[in-house]
Amino acid sequence: MESWAKQKIESYNGKHSVGRSKDDGEQMRMKEGFYYYRRKLYYGTYDEDQTAGSGYVRPEDLTPELAEHFSGRDRAVFRFWENHSLLEPEYADLQAILSKMSLFMDLNTEQEVDFSPAEKRLRMKLPREFKLIYTALYDQAEYFSSAERFLTLDEFYVEEGKLIFFQKKRTAIAGYDIASGRLSQYYKKEWSIEKGDVSFYQFCVGRMITIALEAKPEVKKGRCKVEFVTALNIAKELEAFCNDKYHLLSGFEVYGIAVMYSEDKLIAWIRSNGFYGDVSLRARWTRGIWKNSGNTWGTSCGTEKGSPMHFHLRPEGDGSSAVSGGNDKSEFEVEEMAVEFVEPALPSPA
Repeated sequence: MESWAKQKIESYNGKHSVGRSKDDGEQMRMKEGFYYYRRKLYYGTYDEDQTAGSGYVRPEDLTPELAEHFSGRDRAVFRFWENHSLLEPEYADLQAILSKMSLFMDLNTEQEVDFSPAEKRLRMKLPREFKLIYTALYDQAEYFSSAERFLTLDEFYVEEGKLIFFQKKRTAIAGYDIASGRLSQYYKKEWSIEKGDVSFYQFCVGRMITIALEAKPEVKKGRCKVEFVTALNIAKELEAFCNDKYHLLSGFEVYGIAVMYSEDKLIAWIRSNGFYGDVSLRARWTRGIWKNSGNTWGTSCGTEKGSPMHFHLRPEGDGSSAVSGGNDKSEFEVEEMAVEFVEPALPSPA
């Protein structure tokens, strides 16, 4: 089956002639074959210019369905640069992660949104991934009113072959490259596509989470040390701290970053950059958090070591961080500390 990505490029090229930045590639060169996505083997259509390496299919990865495509002449398998156009299985993953995020963020994945006015104004069909993202965001003011924000459907515009959808203050900083389906970012007064950068999917999900965090009230900063700072797979390090209440957000696979959440809408964005990390805390309750011996956290109610403390490391490249909860102010003591987690057994908000 021909991919949606190929259909959208043909549709766009038939209607528009828009200039491209010097970093843009040519029109997508679609190929059908085996590829690995998140350590799982698939067979389907992809842009061969966005592949990052190749190998051979491992027979143990073949399902009966995939085996139908396997032959002595067609054994090659490809992997992709991080910043690539969405593959077919990624659409289902994007829809699934947005549904999970709606458990602890103000999102609505079930509503119906009329995209036709924006498509008519732009004279193009909006990409499928745009519709998934904007269905969830629609009518949620916080994502369209912060200093770094998503553009509304009425504000979308095309510039140098990019569908512009995100800005910082009044400057556009992120766009969707229409020709290649990849994320393009504005840096040093020009648009560029970095192969090793995050994808459109990862950028949008990450910004949605950090905007939701920034919408919460209180933040204090400190610094964490030891293995949680230098871990190459921070999500794996945090698995031991998950339980019935605290969960890792699966599906958001960005190197060095993990997201945790709770049923009480606490969110933790945890970043390991290999060197150091600051930690800032946010919560929804007005009492209970205190420092113990400079390196652990607990509450006046008493806690048990081994459960996760909530913190969020902002993705700003400098190890800065924050934690978010609800709407009431909280008091924190923060100083340099080792990362040892304890569960804040705080009273539920009124």
